[in-house]
Amino acid sequence: MQPMYTAAVSTPYGDKSISVYLSDILLFDEPIDILTTSARKWSYAPTPNSVFGALFRHGISAADLAAEPEIDLRQLCNVWLSKAVYSRSSMIRRIGCIEMVRYSPDGVQRIVNEQAMLNSIRAYFQMLDIAATYGIPMDTIALPLLGTGDQHISASLTMIPILNECISFLKRNQSVQRICFIERNYGKASMIMQALQTSYTL
Repeated sequence: MQPMYTAAVSTPYGDKSISVYLSDILLFDEPIDILTTSARKWSYAPTPNSVFGALFRHGISAADLAAEPEIDLRQLCNVWLSKAVYSRSSMIRRIGCIEMVRYSPDGVQRIVNEQAMLNSIRAYFQMLDIAATYGIPMDTIALPLLGTGDQHISASLTMIPILNECISFLKRNQSVQRICFIERNYGKASMIMQALQTSYTL
């Protein structure tokens, strides 16, 4: 599968890359060590148009993975990392999740704490640093534009903080070699590509 765009990132461990793909994540034809997802707080329902829904159709239950994660920082940081995934129809090896949105007890009011969300994004990549220290493979990390699907968070709010953390992560983490943004929405994929082209000297 050919990317729309690839940016080289110079690091102390050699050149690495951030690539943008226009595709469904479950159709990506290369191994993904960690698929990064986002969710509502404590909610992993496989809704029809979500990544969790696509995973469920491939026999991977996010709810089951969340019940017994490898690393669980939900109480403090709203992030977790699954144990190894076993699926004959998928090349995804683990799921990582950032829980960005919570709802009022009656399930009506959507609550987004912007600073808490940005802290959780940062904490997620720090969690991956810990995982790498303990030998969890992470050559390739993949993610969509987090929070912009069923959670209805504006791409303008999440994209730049996520890109900043991805670049910092590539530069400091010896294990990871590339990060792949995989978006089936052309507009979102183009936004990421344009941001990399115009806003970053990598």
